[in-house]
Amino acid sequence: MEMPHICRYCGGIVRLVPAESVYGDSAVRLGLKGEKLYQCQNCNARVGCHRGTVRPLGDLANEVLRLKRIETHQVFDAYWTERGMSRTQAYRWLAKKMHLPERKAHIGGFEMHQCQRVIDLCRTANKAKENDMQETKLFTIIRTSARADRGDFPPPSAEGSYHDVELAQKAMQALVRTEKAQMDIPFSEDEYREESGPLFWEAYQDGYAAGWFTRYEIVESICKDVPAEVNT
Repeated sequence: MEMPHICRYCGGIVRLVPAESVYGDSAVRLGLKGEKLYQCQNCNARVGCHRGTVRPLGDLANEVLRLKRIETHQVFDAYWTERGMSRTQAYRWLAKKMHLPERKAHIGGFEMHQCQRVIDLCRTANKAKENDMQETKLFTIIRTSARADRGDFPPPSAEGSYHDVELAQKAMQALVRTEKAQMDIPFSEDEYREESGPLFWEAYQDGYAAGWFTRYEIVESICKDVPAEVNT
């Protein structure tokens, strides 16, 4: 993995910093005392290093991706501990299922789609073991927007899905912060309006909401997991 120098999100400068500068006293509790990580000096995207080295675990991750990795670790760790696996056995299983070399089978280096794949693998294996069909909730962040001033009316886009509504809310808040930091308002600030709730955020032009707006909304859906034969 190439050492990052420029942030893939904002183009900012990336520096190698001590873990303590990011996590403070929590670095000891997290087992990161003396370790290094790469951090964007502009948007705070970051990635850890392999222990005792300055080799990055993967690509830089913004807050949304970091939250997805946290959720993935929660699901994966529960999966292998409940089965009495060792950590080595668990990551060997993960590498096989993800069709990756063992050295690359690290959640800390996974992208959003890879994280979701791990979650799906673990949940499918659980349902196969139980030999039952069960419903699970999925919380997806949907972005919609319109910019009539420049003829831009993009279709709705999914910005990430989570099995935990609180993680989805945190991810939406991170997306909103980024949106506001990059927002270009082509009208008077007196016309700018915002509305928000636990499951949505919207900015729009007063009196012309259909022509200029951005909205993030958490949409709940029910997924029925169909059991399948899984080699655990």
